[in-house]
Amino acid sequence: MRQERDHGLQAESHEPASDIRVLVVEEDADLLEAIVDALSPRYRSTSCRSAHSALALLESGRRFDVLVVGFQMLEMSGRELHERIAEPTAQKRIRLGTK
Repeated sequence: MRQERDHGLQAESHEPASDIRVLVVEEDADLLEAIVDALSPRYRSTSCRSAHSALALLESGRRFDVLVVGFQMLEMSGRELHERIAEPTAQKRIRLGTK
């Protein structure tokens, strides 16, 4: 596991066998760790504990193939984050889920 700092934001990156880049955004630290642990053996995962940190990371130019985002976060919901980053012409598969 490698810790990165992008524009003053803290994000943890995990280096696996695949080149698929996954951004995991979740406020619950235990859940975030469990998701990253499950993904890390196969995918390049970066984790953020807030939607605002994830948004800043994406706006800085970092690109990801998949975003796994908590749906009911306090400061900004997963749906709000998606609306802030979605491009109107982009073809994306979006799956929303809850506990």
